[in-house]
Amino acid sequence: MEFDLVVVGLGIEGSLKAAKAAAGIEGKRVLHVGRIDERYGGQHMTYKGIDSIPLLLSPSGPLANDMIEMGTAEYVSFVPVQTITCFTRSGKPLKVPFKKEHIMLESSISLLDKRRLMSFIESFRECNDATFDQMLEKSALSDDVADLIKYGICFLKSPEDHFPDIKLRGKIEKYFKSLPQPFLYPLYGSSEICQALVRTSAVHGA
Repeated sequence: MEFDLVVVGLGIEGSLKAAKAAAGIEGKRVLHVGRIDERYGGQHMTYKGIDSIPLLLSPSGPLANDMIEMGTAEYVSFVPVQTITCFTRSGKPLKVPFKKEHIMLESSISLLDKRRLMSFIESFRECNDATFDQMLEKSALSDDVADLIKYGICFLKSPEDHFPDIKLRGKIEKYFKSLPQPFLYPLYGSSEICQALVRTSAVHGA
């Protein structure tokens, strides 16, 4: 039997690629294989209810859109993430706001920083003539709240991690479009997403 595409690996990238091809989005005949000792999910595998790296899904993100289009979402039960805490570089825990009201209710953020944070979010979404770093510096936010934006909303991984401004703008826009439930989590662990994608592939002949 001949195949148009051979995908090796049961991680999220391989499983998604195989599913999209097999489901007809790319119109290919697919062979999807994994190593004998490989678990569903790859780096996001779930073992005894614990994820190696939790995978949060944005309801307005590309992965969610692909899963809906392919019918994969029917195979996974999701629960809304109730709260996310961002630990800043100084070690201070700050809750990531899911609503504007959350910003005003966060006791660990000063009133001045709350106003500056609201102003930054609105101005960054509308302004195109300044970079992310320039606007962050201009906002005069404290280092802790600046970290909340970088790592809690934009999901930068480290101080050395840089994205183009258009991508950062897209992350902020996508985040607020998803409110009040910006993230979903698979009920039985992150590897459930990969298992659902593999099932989608199998249903379509992979």
